Amino acid sequence: MNGNNSYLPPFIQPEHQPAPSDMSILHSPLPSSPNTNTPLQSDLYFQKPNEVTEATYRNQREISVSPTPTSNIPPSSSPAGTGGGPVAGGGGTSLSGPNTGSTDKVVMQTLNVDLLKLALGSKTDILPSLSRPAFIPGDRPTRFRFVLGTEEQNPQKLNDNKIIFGQLTHDPAHNVTRVHVHITYPIPDHVRDMQWVDPLHTVFAIGAKLGIASLNPSDFTVQELTMFPQFHSDVIREIALSQHSPNLVLSGGFDGKVFVTDISRLYFDIQKNEQKSENSLYPCSDVVGSVRWHPIDPFLASCTTDPGTLHIFDIRTDKKRPAIIYHTSKKNLYSHDYRDQYTLLLGFGDGQVQVFDSRTRKNLIVFQDPYLKAVGDIRFNRLSKHFAFFGIPEFTLWQYNDNEMRLWTHHYLSARPNAAFDGVYKTNGEFLPSTAPAIAVTDSCGMFAVYSLS
Repeated sequence: MNGNNSYLPPFIQPEHQPAPSDMSILHSPLPSSPNTNTPLQSDLYFQKPNEVTEATYRNQREISVSPTPTSNIPPSSSPAGTGGGPVAGGGGTSLSGPNTGSTDKVVMQTLNVDLLKLALGSKTDILPSLSRPAFIPGDRPTRFRFVLGTEEQNPQKLNDNKIIFGQLTHDPAHNVTRVHVHITYPIPDHVRDMQWVDPLHTVFAIGAKLGIASLNPSDFTVQELTMFPQFHSDVIREIALSQHSPNLVLSGGFDGKVFVTDISRLYFDIQKNEQKSENSLYPCSDVVGSVRWHPIDPFLASCTTDPGTLHIFDIRTDKKRPAIIYHTSKKNLYSHDYRDQYTLLLGFGDGQVQVFDSRTRKNLIVFQDPYLKAVGDIRFNRLSKHFAFFGIPEFTLWQYNDNEMRLWTHHYLSARPNAAFDGVYKTNGEFLPSTAPAIAVTDSCGMFAVYSLS
């Protein structure tokens, strides 16, 4: 990171030099295919576009083209509410006319609290911005434990940063959510990202380093904080845990490198005082904006770079599957996520979203989010089929069916977005691991809110 004191959201970066082009691949043992004689479905990624069968492509071809509206888009000040709204059509259009035929879906705010003040008190003088929250189910279906961190980047205040552990409890009878802060724990740098490994361990990225927090099972206080050897030479942008092997963590950032780290082996080696690393390196040579695991294939990962390139690659360094490298010809590609094994959404720094088919290497939909100046993060709920876009200055919630993108709601989390540090107001968020869809959102004013998608 550069040495100034100004705040920069995780998806906005200062000037950085490209990473060297001669980066080597670090070999490490990674899990082998469960059945090497049966090719995974996602091997279609690596076929030529004309080798994709008609059956596998039929759903994508049914997306319709609709005209772009000239009016009737609801104003930014309107409250969160009904499910009817603008619809994104196919063929590279922006937004179709508003759909008012569906009003049975409601987005209701069940919690909105100044979490920073609740956790640290009113006298704290650190930057109020909060990282994206991470969740894990609690001891009851209506309880969720969460973790997040502060984002103070002032070099004189780095040691004032905190990790915040807490619990959400939803009261379905009154449709309200209550928050309880278990503990705050000091850390020596600002939090870039955090994820739960299991109920007693969280992996985090602070500055350019990865680490693990181990919790006491009796009261969920931090029992031990273990920092890993530094692999990245610059600040990490994002991490992702494999849903197939939770011990494998992707990390990417400003140094143009994506590491695949076996945190279980690394943690064990550190406990034995052994100085060796268990990770692999995928070199991008450009600032990495986002990292994701493929939803089906446990050996595929992907990342985006700020100059506008999507990479889909095999994490096994001994395999010959070539990486897919798609140049969007558009800068500030900050985020991406998967709708299914072939369809990805790409989010850009000017609020544009592209829906991309990885087999044909073509966009299915291109549209402009009417409420975001920059899309900094994209999250998909596979249960409810909702996409959430976070960034500057709001968040928006969309539902993607087979033939349309429907805007459900948009919202400022804070009543005082103009009070954000240096005038930058951003949002972060994550869906709760619940059968009743809900989303939690944080912002750069220290606010924490929960929305129920009923």
